[in-house]
Amino acid sequence: MEQNDFIRYLLSKKSVDDRALNLRVWNKLKETLRKKGASKSPLRALEIGAGIGTMLTRMLDDDLLPDCAYCLLDINEGNIQAAPGYLASWAATKHIAFEKHGENFYSISTPSAKINLEIFFADIFDFITEQNTKWDVLIGHAVLDLFDLSSAIPAMKAALNPEGIMYFSINYDGHTIFEPQINPLFEENLLYLYNQSMDERLKDGNPSGDSQAGRHLFSHLKDQGIEILAAGSSDWVVFPGSGEYLHQEAEFLHHLIDTIYNEMKDHPKINQAELGHWTTERKNQIDNGDLVCIVHQLDFLGRVNI
Repeated sequence: MEQNDFIRYLLSKKSVDDRALNLRVWNKLKETLRKKGASKSPLRALEIGAGIGTMLTRMLDDDLLPDCAYCLLDINEGNIQAAPGYLASWAATKHIAFEKHGENFYSISTPSAKINLEIFFADIFDFITEQNTKWDVLIGHAVLDLFDLSSAIPAMKAALNPEGIMYFSINYDGHTIFEPQINPLFEENLLYLYNQSMDERLKDGNPSGDSQAGRHLFSHLKDQGIEILAAGSSDWVVFPGSGEYLHQEAEFLHHLIDTIYNEMKDHPKINQAELGHWTTERKNQIDNGDLVCIVHQLDFLGRVNI
């Protein structure tokens, strides 16, 4: 996928994520950050897989962050290059200050908080090792299903200060549903194999994916002595109201269908003619304002025990 297409996807899914985020977990995060901000200022926050910065703006829109040093980290260089422009545009619409202070260094000043922002292109685990910095808050949004949790969670925990908190949102949990049904037996097998491809993904020869990351986080966090302060569902539910989708959500659905198609094309257990027909039918449903999509996910807020 072209980088500009991926950035449009990130923008198109913001409204989907806004609706999906579990409010109980979100409100507990807000409460916890306020308490931590009152006892230590500024906090140090690291967001992994941060994309172009939509989670940061979401937090600032809801007055969630106290004064803090916030590091926005992504392994996709195109995302990192696009982030300052997106954040500057957002700040302009809010009539707040967004300033550059040097390469990778910025600040955002809201009526209630000063955010000293660093934006880096790096692999999270290389970054944690090289920086040798302890953080008070670690955020991962719609990204943990790309990791092997058995090795990722211990590394992330090691990067946090005692009583540091982890906020992991939109963690895929193995169920994708499309309505109305077309060729249900084919689609059931297609989505099963798609999930399997996530579980079998390798990076540098090591496991790098989990199609049930949501449910598995309960045990992985517990095994690392991380107290779960809140957890709850954060399902994507996208449907056409009055025959059309909200905001840019038709583009979001097209991306999701394309992602499944591109992963499954040439798969030896998939009939490629049926895959082509399925893809065309689902895209036609989007264009006609007929497709409903539900994806099951979970949100977590955890705290590192002393």
